[in-house]
Amino acid sequence: MTEEEAKLRWCPFYRAPKSWADDGRREAREIGEQSCIASECMAWRYDPSSYDSDGVPLPGTTGTEGYCGLAGTTP
Repeated sequence: MTEEEAKLRWCPFYRAPKSWADDGRREAREIGEQSCIASECMAWRYDPSSYDSDGVPLPGTTGTEGYCGLAGTTP
């Protein structure tokens, strides 16, 4: 999948510090805050089948294809 597609998906490994309002209520988080951050994550792996032997993206690919390395070993 491309990075743009990945960023639309929820990350099951997302962790955030607890956030509390001044009056002690739990603050709501913004929608999308738990989404994948793709190549900004240390677990992001670029799909090697999208590149030639010199590391140049193949025709028909964007060069941003990849997958979550924590979720599996192949795209």
